[in-house]
Amino acid sequence: MAYEFDNAAVRVASTGQVFYLEDDLGLIYPTVKAQLEEPATAIDSITTAQFNQLGLLSEDAVEHEFADETEDILSWQKGIVRTLITSRTAAFTLAALETNRAALELFYGSIMSTPAAGIGRIGVQSNVARKKMITVLEFQDGTLADGTTPKIYRLIMPSSQVTELESPAFTSASAVTWGVTIAALGSSHDLLTLITNDPVVVGTTPPETP
Repeated sequence: MAYEFDNAAVRVASTGQVFYLEDDLGLIYPTVKAQLEEPATAIDSITTAQFNQLGLLSEDAVEHEFADETEDILSWQKGIVRTLITSRTAAFTLAALETNRAALELFYGSIMSTPAAGIGRIGVQSNVARKKMITVLEFQDGTLADGTTPKIYRLIMPSSQVTELESPAFTSASAVTWGVTIAALGSSHDLLTLITNDPVVVGTTPPETP
């Protein structure tokens, strides 16, 4: 048997972006689901919902956690006879390099108001739960055969929430970064959806109804 290798299948997340949109009641996601799952539709072109863009991220980019929680079934005679998946977790960990409105609102969990012209204010309460949101990580690597359409990988968390923060350092020696972990939450939708137009992955099979 000959081993098969395909150098063309090696992917590098050469550029990308993280988008999020508050959707605490889960009413927005059904209205944008089809557009999010169409790689040809740029997320910032969706007119029915205005997604926030985090902009530049630190050089560590985005760490994608995906894990199974398992439970072993033990027998008297043969030890472990089966392993059950009791739950799954998914999360993105990143640090926003731009100190912009989207990054600050995400980090502090509050919306910025403008009490006066040229003034922004974020009030942080001590006992207010963070809102649920739609989070999308998109990265690109090269183009399709037409030479212009980018190969896109889009990871969508239909319901998610900021669960951890990384304390920023305010010094003159380095840029201020706003580190967060965004975890997927269980809902009536997928925990996580991956969309791609990469022909190496998709192949040439006809459309299939999920």
